[in-house]
Amino acid sequence: MVATCGIGNIVGVTTVINATFSAFLIPVTDDFGWPRSEFSFVLTILSLMGVVFYPLAGRLMDRVGRRPVALVGNVLFGASIMALSAMPRSQAVAYGLFALVGMAATLPSTVLFARVVSTWFEARRGLALGLSGGLAFGLGGMTVPVFAQALIQMVGWREAYLGLGALVIAVGFPAFWFGLHENDGAVHRGQDDGAIEPERSFLRDASIVPREAVRTRAFRLLFVSVAAGSGSIAAITTHMGPIAAENGLAPMAGIVALGGLYLANAVWQIAVGLVLDRTRTPRLAAPFVLTAVIGTLILTQTHTPGMVMLAAILIGLGCGTEYGLLPFCIPRYFGFRYYGEIYGWIFGAIMLFQGVTPFVMDVLYERTGSYHAPVLLIGAILIACSGLLLGLPGYRFGRAVDS
Repeated sequence: MVATCGIGNIVGVTTVINATFSAFLIPVTDDFGWPRSEFSFVLTILSLMGVVFYPLAGRLMDRVGRRPVALVGNVLFGASIMALSAMPRSQAVAYGLFALVGMAATLPSTVLFARVVSTWFEARRGLALGLSGGLAFGLGGMTVPVFAQALIQMVGWREAYLGLGALVIAVGFPAFWFGLHENDGAVHRGQDDGAIEPERSFLRDASIVPREAVRTRAFRLLFVSVAAGSGSIAAITTHMGPIAAENGLAPMAGIVALGGLYLANAVWQIAVGLVLDRTRTPRLAAPFVLTAVIGTLILTQTHTPGMVMLAAILIGLGCGTEYGLLPFCIPRYFGFRYYGEIYGWIFGAIMLFQGVTPFVMDVLYERTGSYHAPVLLIGAILIACSGLLLGLPGYRFGRAVDS
């Protein structure tokens, strides 16, 4: 189950669209003669679709089940990516195509896969989420952007979108068909995997309904800190190639460094999961967000591939902390019954920030002629996010115990 959900995350929107955006930014804008901010606005379109449709998708998967949503969503998502190969010079049509991608991406999403994994594991839930999410995003972040960059160099950006869409369906659909199974009520008592029976978990924690959850301090702090932190880091991941080029390096150096960022993200999400499994509060994770601040400072001063890689790794550690918190904390604060809908609301906010910040970054670039100022601004935002995480309360529904 962890492997299947990991595959789902590898062929999801984060790695296939967001992580590869840096590879497409220069060739697409050069081809159409657009300012970079106008193409970066497609990420804002994606995020707006996420704000609207992630809560709806979460409610849908809570009601009809995760497997059918994943299968149908995978095909729709892959097909929408392939449609980008026909993107015309018209910005309105291009934005419409990316809107379709954004809507389809909310179905086979990390919200769904985190929900599946969380209902199968309790005592080692943090580790399971770290493997299915962090490790998967790390592997996808290291390989999919390089695959996209290679396709762009060999056959062009239009054919690269065709290849990415085909990859999503060819890898994702068979994995979901054969490997994605929900915990349908059988009680798993094995001590090695810490698996639980979700219906009994519902009775045990009497989950909080969404309208009550949004009024809690835990929801508000997670909503702001994780969304702002993840969105700020996304602005950097979508611009690693251009930032490397600005520093006098080849764009591929930025793409390779991006692989280091995702690797660090993968390893650290697993580490954060292990820590969360053994604590009653997520506040201990807050200081680790500051590693990303150090990475942003290095990124503004470096002109060598090695230092760009170091900056990317440090940013990846902060990224792993932010991404590792959310799927683990939601059932601890709000229970399982409305997991998909509550996660959908927060993840929609994450997507909004991830769409807006790259656009703002390119607007600032066009006004200042450099990425220096926006990168420093991102560092300041991450400091604030770390402070907000320190305000999180203890878990409402307790923590898993070592089996």
